[in-house]
Amino acid sequence: MLGASNEYTKMIRGLRPDAKKHQTFVDVQHLTGTPLQGGKRVQFNMFLKSINRIAITENLTTVLMPAIWVEEGIQLNSEMVAFFKKKLINSLKTLNIIHWASICGGIGVAAICLIYYVIQRRKPVAEVAPLK
Repeated sequence: MLGASNEYTKMIRGLRPDAKKHQTFVDVQHLTGTPLQGGKRVQFNMFLKSINRIAITENLTTVLMPAIWVEEGIQLNSEMVAFFKKKLINSLKTLNIIHWASICGGIGVAAICLIYYVIQRRKPVAEVAPLK
């Protein structure tokens, strides 16, 4: 009854529609776009009203009543989650380590070159006598 007109929701006492229970959802792995889990929920309603030829329905007022609730979903099994963790996440961690190690190595080489340059600049320049 989520999103139904107040006219219909007032017909049934005790209903408390919850948007979280009615929403369709998909959880996606942010790096690959692979769906990890998803679900779809649908509620079918029907009008109940009195039928002239059936005595048992004489006192029945016309009301919109929830009839069927269908929920289906899918979730990756632990095998696939382990595959993603092993192949993707661990590879990304390794690449991140290599990335930072390369940056640190480059900074180290630059520092060594700077130190070597400063040492060379401080050495006295040898004078060369011209040939006669």
